[in-house]
Amino acid sequence: MKLAIISGISGQDGSYLAKYLLELGYKVIGGTKYKNTVPEGLKKLGIQNEIEIIDLDFSDEKSIFSVIEKYKPNEFYNLAAQSSVGKSFASPLDTARVNAFGVVYLLEAIRTFSPQTRLFQASSSEIFGNEVLISENSSSSPKNPYSTAKTYAHLLTQNYRDIFGLYLVSGILYNHDSELRGENFFTKSVSRHVANYYLGRKETLKVGNIYVKRDIGYAPEYVRAMHITLQGEKAEDFIISTGKSELIKNFINYCFRAISIELEWKGEGINEKGFRIHSGELLVEISPEKFRPNDTPIQESNPSKIFKVHGWKAVKSLSDIAKIMVEYDISEFK
Repeated sequence: MKLAIISGISGQDGSYLAKYLLELGYKVIGGTKYKNTVPEGLKKLGIQNEIEIIDLDFSDEKSIFSVIEKYKPNEFYNLAAQSSVGKSFASPLDTARVNAFGVVYLLEAIRTFSPQTRLFQASSSEIFGNEVLISENSSSSPKNPYSTAKTYAHLLTQNYRDIFGLYLVSGILYNHDSELRGENFFTKSVSRHVANYYLGRKETLKVGNIYVKRDIGYAPEYVRAMHITLQGEKAEDFIISTGKSELIKNFINYCFRAISIELEWKGEGINEKGFRIHSGELLVEISPEKFRPNDTPIQESNPSKIFKVHGWKAVKSLSDIAKIMVEYDISEFK
């Protein structure tokens, strides 16, 4: 039986990945700095009793070294991160400790105690900044503290692979969402608002920049990609994305469409507003204070390599994902 450790198991990806690996017959250990709290995602998926939860603090060198030395896992999925771009401006030091230095500790621990361990490092599309139609070999151009820390981790993972011959994969993940997405993320805030509206809480949705374009996939599909990248003969980096970008504005439209409401947009720029067709009710308005500083205006990707090497591709569309999230939030609120 293969042993896999998932750091950051409290997040949406950790929960879905744990479920997927259990289905494949793995023994799964989940690392979190909140050992005494069972992650909500595991409970929602009904697998909380099948996962061993251990202390694993990615800001603590000793914590990481002791876990690798003790368990020497076949596979390690590093999903631990301060994952909010917006929060990284408010907490750049915490972001660096976890997203950058934590990866240094992990790579050193694997090199020292468990060189046979195969590592999936969750990298990010944010490391490329404003690059369009990028490949795995595009130059990095981080635009915020989050992406800067992720770039450091990404490049160091490549260094350790090349220098020490370790099986290390950086999965360059584009945005991906699901029912288990954290409430501090934009997409979840929209789906929850729409679900509340459907249930009678008639408030106007206030949003930031709706003109940025994002490539957004479905998290349960992406965790399968994570696993498959560790099963090849050669360790390589892979873009994990849909290859299709849409305006954030479209996601808002899709969420309201999930409750049979069509939006009509009027105005321009920050004065543009979304109204309910026929009734004219104001449903969405732009709030400048919700804009991110130095936001990346467009993300476009080329996931052809992972399809060519491993046969993986994203299936669900952005409208599919919006519908899934809104319907789930409605059921949760009920």
